[in-house]
Amino acid sequence: MTTTATIDGQELVYSTSAADGTYAFQVAGGEYRFRQWTWGEKNRVIDASTQLDVETGHLRVDIARFNELMLSTSLVPSISPEALRELNPVLGDTLLAIAYWVNEVPAQDKKRVDPGAAGAAWTSGPDALPAMSGVRLDTFAGARANSGGHREVRNDHR
Repeated sequence: MTTTATIDGQELVYSTSAADGTYAFQVAGGEYRFRQWTWGEKNRVIDASTQLDVETGHLRVDIARFNELMLSTSLVPSISPEALRELNPVLGDTLLAIAYWVNEVPAQDKKRVDPGAAGAAWTSGPDALPAMSGVRLDTFAGARANSGGHREVRNDHR
């Protein structure tokens, strides 16, 4: 069964595999399969793309590195970050938007923390994004209002 998803303003046809849970998307005349990354992969990607700025004491996320690693671990079969850099930029951006879409946690499944509760680890900033001292959590595509980013409403997410 095929379904259509609107991702970054594009209508993309995809199907899901009951056997392995992958999503097969038709993009630019080719088929690209994606899988959700594991918790461990997510943590390793974050670790590999984050560095401590010794001057400010803040963590800095290398968004390009994060995106490369996310896309390379989400594609089936996996592709190296070096090979990703050789992709047509428009195709690369589309595949990255799909990887975000596949790995997006639906709002109803996200943990909710009362920032006023005892022991709460974060506070909400003026834009209602979680804020932790020294860490920016809004540095991904689509985080800012009207940015045209990848975030889309999903009704079919597992």
